[in-house]
Amino acid sequence: MVLTSTHIFVSNGDLSRVEYELTEFGRSLEAILVLMQEWGSAFKARRLAEELEDV
Repeated sequence: MVLTSTHIFVSNGDLSRVEYELTEFGRSLEAILVLMQEWGSAFKARRLAEELEDV
């Protein structure tokens, strides 16, 4: 299963840009990725609060 597809754009024989896009399979992981991002933000906030308490 492939999570992303790659689109390579060439202009005048030179690489001009590369774009990545989630495949349908990759998009099926969106809910999990959102939960992981929310957990990471909460963890970061807790760590920052702990560090401020130590000062």
